[in-house]
Formats: sequence, structure tokens, C-alpha cells
Amino acid sequence: MGGAKAGRLGTDAVKEEARPEPLRVRSAGGVVVKGSGTDLRVALMRSGYGTWVLPKGRLEEGETPAEAALREVGEEIGLAGATLIGEIGQTEHEYDQAGKRHRKQVDWFLLEADPEAELSPNPDENALDCGWFTREQALSLLSHADQRRILRRGLSG
Repeated sequence: MGGAKAGRLGTDAVKEEARPEPLRVRSAGGVVVKGSGTDLRVALMRSGYGTWVLPKGRLEEGETPAEAALREVGEEIGLAGATLIGEIGQTEHEYDQAGKRHRKQVDWFLLEADPEAELSPNPDENALDCGWFTREQALSLLSHADQRRILRRGLSG
């Protein structure tokens, strides 16, 4: 009886070892703001999944996270010329895509736009809508808790 039990435990251990590690993905994004005080606005985009998110995307070869954040903001919501203010922090999450598990690390940056800056969503970059929102509106619209946390951290410093 003891041998059968030990055999089952050994089989379970082998199954766990055979599980592949998630594919690592590096991304960067921005908490983009304009104005100050009661006129402070935050840029959000509505993705093709129907979720409201902060603009972000994968790093390209040879690109730093800060460069990627500025490029992705330009590509997704049509905002060029934002100023990098500083690093906010990182988030990590896992997701399934094409039958494989992925683990995404996102480096977040605080970016400042010109007070007159306009946004333009790029459907080719999975941005169906975008806009400027108050802090409270942005916090209520954001679909992911980790992005709400990053937004709070970015606006507190």
C-alpha cells in the first residue's frame, strides 16, 4: 500500500516539472497627464477587448523601456512629443495567447503632454477610443486593479 501511494506522489511531481515556464514578455507604458490641479487630465484608451487601459506595448529590439513607453503612447493614442517625467514602477501579469502562457512585465512611466494636446485612437494598435479624464474618472474607468494602483502612484509623486 505504501508503494502505491509513493508512486502516485512521484507521478504528480513529474507532471509539475513538465509544465512549461510562461514565455516572458517585456512591455512599457505611460501614465500620460496634462494640466495641473483641478485641470489635471489623464489619457486612457479603450482597447479592442472593450477594456479601458493605460497605453502600453512591447519593447522593440534595442529599445529601452522609456523609449518604448514614448513610442507606444504615440502609436496607440496619437500623442507625439510627450515629456518623460520619471519612472513609476512595474507590474506583472499572466495571460494565455495562441495556446501558450505568457508572463508580461510592464515598466510604467509618468509622461506629460502639452496642455492643448489632442488624442487620436489608432485601431491598428488596438485602440478603439481614447480621451482625457479627471483622476476620479480615470480610476473608475480603468479595468485593471494593477493599472489603478500605477495611476495612483504616478499622480501621488
